[in-house]
Amino acid sequence: MLKCCVSTLKSKPECICYIQMLYAACCAIVRVMPSRLEGSFACFDHFLNRVTRSGEPLGYQGASLKASSQIASLLQAGCPTCDNKEMIYHLVGFSKGGVVLNQVLTEAAACWEQSRNHADLGSIPLQVTNFIRQLGELHFLDAGLNCRGAHLTDPQVLHTLSKAMQDTAPGLSIHLHGTPRQWDDEKRPWVRQEKVQFQALLERNGVVVIEHKYFAEGEPTLLMHFEAIEAMQRDA
Repeated sequence: MLKCCVSTLKSKPECICYIQMLYAACCAIVRVMPSRLEGSFACFDHFLNRVTRSGEPLGYQGASLKASSQIASLLQAGCPTCDNKEMIYHLVGFSKGGVVLNQVLTEAAACWEQSRNHADLGSIPLQVTNFIRQLGELHFLDAGLNCRGAHLTDPQVLHTLSKAMQDTAPGLSIHLHGTPRQWDDEKRPWVRQEKVQFQALLERNGVVVIEHKYFAEGEPTLLMHFEAIEAMQRDA
């Protein structure tokens, strides 16, 4: 089975090496860079419908299929070996890059809703449909924001998403990787609250969510946040 890992890591080259080692069997690894940096803040404008100046998402709307279209186009243009209907895509969203995964999941739900209405079938590009159907694993790697929105918490969207996964991407699994830097930050309690709500809503709708916590006994530090990349474990 052919595999491709798409990562939003914007960090040092050695971070990509860790991902390469984790996905040694992959045919390709594609690193997606932010469209811009606002100081030290990554901004993924090219995947999200609306963001603040510093790149925080102003909600997630799936109808535009913006993130899925962008990733599918990048894969088609920059990685010819990835243009294969047997390819399985693994997405890794590190830190703020998790917002891209949220947008992809929102679009997967919207795409499934549209596909139920035959009048809307022509509005969904084939490359987007194929991309969503070929999703294998989504890894939220120490995802977090300085505002709410690090994880999806809309019950209706997640209910629809669970239906979409069962119908169009039954092999898709969701992994939550975290450290005390994000999950135990007393100054940003919403990060953990959203993570818990996201996981609970998915599991309530029959979706298996796999949790990985690193450095559980350590004091939250920025270094710990980046060390999560090396510590990331991938289920066989």
